[in-house]
Amino acid sequence: MEAFGDWENTLVKRGFYPMVQAFLKALKTRSTTDLRQENVYDSHKICAEILKQVEKNRMH
Repeated sequence: MEAFGDWENTLVKRGFYPMVQAFLKALKTRSTTDLRQENVYDSHKICAEILKQVEKNRMH
């Protein structure tokens, strides 16, 4: 088991940091070469739409 210091960011502890960095790079370069997950843009688009609908429903 790998030990992490208290200062270690949760994204790093859980291994999400490289994934987030790759996604941000893909957005910037419009290239999915470094992404492991296929259709990552589509899944984020769906998430964004869900959030919009939740916000819309809160206003009513």
